[in-house]
Amino acid sequence: MLGKTLSTHQIVDVLDQTQIDKTYNMVAPFLSNLRNRSNKHGNSLIHDAIVWNRLSAALFLITLAAYKDVHALWIKDWFPSSRSSPLILASKTGQNKTALLLVQLSENPLELDQQDYIGNTALHYACLMRNNVLIEALLSAGASTNIRNDQGLSALECYEKEASFKDLDYHNGTSPRSAYLMKPICDWNDRYQGTQDPSFSNYRWFLGNIIINLGLEADLSFSELDQTDGNIFVHLDCCKYTTEHAIGISPIEILKSDLYKRRPVIDLRVYHGMVNAYLSFRAQAYSAELAKQLKAASLIPNKLDLKKSCIELYYV
Repeated sequence: MLGKTLSTHQIVDVLDQTQIDKTYNMVAPFLSNLRNRSNKHGNSLIHDAIVWNRLSAALFLITLAAYKDVHALWIKDWFPSSRSSPLILASKTGQNKTALLLVQLSENPLELDQQDYIGNTALHYACLMRNNVLIEALLSAGASTNIRNDQGLSALECYEKEASFKDLDYHNGTSPRSAYLMKPICDWNDRYQGTQDPSFSNYRWFLGNIIINLGLEADLSFSELDQTDGNIFVHLDCCKYTTEHAIGISPIEILKSDLYKRRPVIDLRVYHGMVNAYLSFRAQAYSAELAKQLKAASLIPNKLDLKKSCIELYYV
């Protein structure tokens, strides 16, 4: 029997079950306000479902919002190192089905051009990832190619940007407890940097989502440098996460377990494997023809300052 209150996580997990027709009534009373951002990250139910890869729940909630409260589709979370709309989050995490549905539901290019805490739009993230399917959808829907992020980069420049293992390596180094663990650094301010190249900073948190959502599991493996003898005991003081990874467990098993339990990947061996898998995908995904389309679109002038002002005033 469910209690009178449920957490955002609990509601999303109920909605992510396969038999939604049987579980909906369990959480229906909690879905009256889809704009509510009640957890510590300022996530709405839609944000939470996207961040933690509850894809069935995300699609259900987006469809529900389209009928009940379309504004809920475009609000941002209030976490200092995020400030993301659902579309930006879906683009960051490679959730094409979710992102494409949001693009389809968009009624105004201003919604597509929202920017997060470092000035990136959904198109910036799609271009950084070289997610060609999503790039084409955003361009067709009228997303601007002229907006520059806080580094001064346009979407085209993000697409053509080279990326190396060093660029995506973890910015904060290893834990004093173990060379196989990522040093715990909290991201409760907008100066947080997760990777050596700040362009890829969000990959610290969402590279696991990307590996799964783009179907790169088969490419995920430990490198020879990251082999270890014995068990890894993980204790992340900063965010109070604890886990144990026994020898013999594959990196994809570790990754899926961490995502399911809503904890960040802090096993550096797994992170390195994700970086290698992603870089291989990104190198192969480059399309000269799509780069031409981005360049051609960027030659069309638009009133960017007015756009940004309207976005920030309305979508808060």
